[in-house]
Amino acid sequence: KEAYMGRVALSLASRINAMPRDTLRWRLDRWLAAGSAAVDVGAIRTPTLVVYGDADATLPSAQEAATIAETLETNAVRVRTVSVPGAGHAATLGSRIDLRAAVAVFFGEL
Repeated sequence: KEAYMGRVALSLASRINAMPRDTLRWRLDRWLAAGSAAVDVGAIRTPTLVVYGDADATLPSAQEAATIAETLETNAVRVRTVSVPGAGHAATLGSRIDLRAAVAVFFGEL
């Protein structure tokens, strides 16, 4: 299921302009509902690094990252958000961020 969702996310950018808006809205609503149901952010108790692309035109990633961070902080979980400049929805793909270094810095500070 996760691999399928990843393939959908990566192919969405090439299809988004040709896709009827109602179809896109339906797909995103279904996708977000499935993803939201699969993860209970409020149950996370481990330090968490939230990475998002600041140029995500597919989903409101900055808003979602802030919501996740706020939920975790409310539960006294150590959290940091990292914005990847110029990155879209798949912010950790490609070379815009050294993800290994970001993880090492965050977890090295614990």
